[in-house]
Amino acid sequence: MFQPPSFSSKGESTKVCKLYKSLYGLEQASRQWNLKVIEVLLSSRFSQSHPDYSLFAKIDLLLTGSSSTLILETKAMLNHHFKIKDLGEMKYFLGLENLISDLGLIGSKPSRTPLQANHRLTSIYDKGLYSTSYQKLVGKLLYLTMTRPDIAFNVQNLSQFMHSHKMSHMEVALRVVRYLRNSPGLGIFLSSETSQKLSIHCDVDWETCPMTRHSVSGSVVKIGDSLISWQSKK
Repeated sequence: MFQPPSFSSKGESTKVCKLYKSLYGLEQASRQWNLKVIEVLLSSRFSQSHPDYSLFAKIDLLLTGSSSTLILETKAMLNHHFKIKDLGEMKYFLGLENLISDLGLIGSKPSRTPLQANHRLTSIYDKGLYSTSYQKLVGKLLYLTMTRPDIAFNVQNLSQFMHSHKMSHMEVALRVVRYLRNSPGLGIFLSSETSQKLSIHCDVDWETCPMTRHSVSGSVVKIGDSLISWQSKK
């Protein structure tokens, strides 16, 4: 790193400092933290999933298992190696309740569908909305698509108007949130039954975008009855 202001000696202003510790904010910090967590967990006889390395979180850790005794032992082990804060039993994980509360939609009427049938989003014939709240909301919805593929198509549509959004786009985004409120328990279910059957399903429309006349495709990939990959793309 560069020398701090007023720290360099005369004639040594071009010299740099060598870091002996990965500080928060550095490019390597998250990687070093991940390596340290992996080292501690593996030394405690954990087995890392090679197909899915995302079992290790960057900051917060979610512990789950069939044995409460093993969960308590794991907490004690982590507390021995790191300074941790036990937040107790998990009430929710993705923060869907916070999203609904922040938007003032707790008492709103839930929607049975994320988008009205045959509704096409455009950037014309509507009043402009110059606010960062739309970008923030769509960003949160993009995060939720990791476990809610049923809103992927709608969020893909909404993300096209991040810099030219209208009041109608915000209304559709809020409808998606009201749809999530109607079905907060839905998510990805991974069956414990082993299956080697790989199935891929895809579909595409034909020039349905009213602005570009581009087509939108969608695909899902499943192993057995478990959904492992999906996308909605123009």
